[in-house]
Amino acid sequence: MIALLGMIGLWLAFFGSLVQASHCWQHHYKIIAIGIAAALSLAFGSLVVGYITSDFSIVNVYENSHSLKPLIYKITGTWGNHEGSMLLLILILAYYHLWLCITHQDSLSSPSAIRLHGLLLVAFLGFIMFTSSPFETLPQTPENGLGLNPLLQDIGLAIHPPILYIGYTGMSVIFVLAIDAMINQRVNKQWAANLMPWVMFGWSFLTLGIGLGSWWAYRELGWGGFWFWDPVENVSLMPWLTATALLHSVIALKKRNQFASWVVLLSLLTFILSLVGIFLVRSGILTSVHAFASDPSRGLYILMLLGLCAGGSLFLFSRYVINTSTTKGQHSFVSRETGLLINNIFLMSMCATILLGTIYPIALQAIAGIHVSVAAPYFNSITTILLPLFAILMTLAPAIAWGKDKPTRHIKWLVISVIIAGGICVKLTPYPLAFLGWLIVVYMVIHTYQTTKIQWPMVLAHIGFGLLIVGVVTTTSGSIEKQTMLSHSESVPLGPYTITLNDMFIASNDNYLTRLGHFSLFKGNTELALLKPEVRFYPIASDNTTEAAIYRDGLSDIYLVMGDTNGEDRFAIRAYVRPWVNLLWIAGIMITLAGLCHLYLRRVK
Repeated sequence: MIALLGMIGLWLAFFGSLVQASHCWQHHYKIIAIGIAAALSLAFGSLVVGYITSDFSIVNVYENSHSLKPLIYKITGTWGNHEGSMLLLILILAYYHLWLCITHQDSLSSPSAIRLHGLLLVAFLGFIMFTSSPFETLPQTPENGLGLNPLLQDIGLAIHPPILYIGYTGMSVIFVLAIDAMINQRVNKQWAANLMPWVMFGWSFLTLGIGLGSWWAYRELGWGGFWFWDPVENVSLMPWLTATALLHSVIALKKRNQFASWVVLLSLLTFILSLVGIFLVRSGILTSVHAFASDPSRGLYILMLLGLCAGGSLFLFSRYVINTSTTKGQHSFVSRETGLLINNIFLMSMCATILLGTIYPIALQAIAGIHVSVAAPYFNSITTILLPLFAILMTLAPAIAWGKDKPTRHIKWLVISVIIAGGICVKLTPYPLAFLGWLIVVYMVIHTYQTTKIQWPMVLAHIGFGLLIVGVVTTTSGSIEKQTMLSHSESVPLGPYTITLNDMFIASNDNYLTRLGHFSLFKGNTELALLKPEVRFYPIASDNTTEAAIYRDGLSDIYLVMGDTNGEDRFAIRAYVRPWVNLLWIAGIMITLAGLCHLYLRRVK
């Protein structure tokens, strides 16, 4: 019954999207959009109920759940797999479609925008219905399920994918509005003003989703790091980089009628890169805890969709550029426009570098059968080259006037900022690249102090990015790591700390067995905490996971993970001091809040 209700919801949404794409009932597009969202809510709700009630007659539930799982992980298991996660993505896409229809008259879009977005819904619904149905049933109902991947049984899974999908799918609206504006020759300042909230909303949630994914990997994967340059991490970062460039370019178009073609191109590329990410993750080409699919038909379907969207939109863009005269408005070299343009070039260079490093091993294996790995050193080397220039321009650009400015006007404040930032860096974070982050923070504070008309979201976002640089550099450069074997009552020094093994316990939970360690953490002669790392064994999945014990000491973390035992009452441990790692999460929240504050302030004006 649950599977039948889910399929009814999918078919209703599919036919509704076909009607919307054809625009047969053009005066009822809002009602149709409500119907599509309601039908997909029925489908997704049915799958959630299937997981909650452990309906193992549904293949998706059987393969990804178990009756002994805690309720929260039964619910999050709904999107902890390929089919369920795609259904969630399409549900969010449907609500964006509804939002587009509701704001249609205010967004200066023509009916073609609604048709195009309806066509995207048709394509995605066709993908899930014909290649990835979450409602396939078994001829006989098993007594129990196979269980969810243990690595995904974490609170991070409950919030990270939905928020990331809100960011991804938001780019679909920007995509169709850009195509609509090209077709109807509406790329102007007013169009940019109406595009801005769509860009800001999607960018804010993409920022938050990436930050939450980093936080989840840091807590759950047991390696003590926050970014691995994993291909799946890369494919989420690439549209964020183009969306960041788009965000700044939209401002220039809205304020100065500049960068019209650049705004359109970035709008297209951001969604195209989102599709690239979906293709790489869902086709099974990549091997990752996030990469669920392995059916070639799925990859072929998404590749065809990617080809149509990329080829068709970029062809329209080429025609648009040929038939459009140069945008109005002039600016000198020393101007905010120039600063934004150069920073965008840096962002796009980084995006191209990451795309090359992600695609090259896949292409080489497909063409020549050669297995290569492009790892962190490649990405870090490029980042180290681009980051200083990007940070310096990011420091100056918000303070430079539009159109034309005098460089001498900023020299005094820049020198003061350099001195203060240098002093803070030497005192708190003595690493050369950390100076760049402090320079952004100090200069933005000084700029805020001397400016009468303060744009608080911009200030908050730039300060957050400066703190992010400080956190990344300090955590990476100042970390202390130690691996050793300990027996009862033995200790290991870790910088200013000491870790002592007190005891070891074996316990059982609903769906796993655990070896639980008790370790005392000392700083000098003062005991700070009792750390309790675990090694869990999930009999259903026949898999082990490690649960790190993390003690927060100000902005820093002491991070402890247990490994195997040698069978002689000695236990492997890995211990880390991650200085200022919590600044990363604070900075990510600040940047996200900056985007949401901009939307709120725009609404109340």
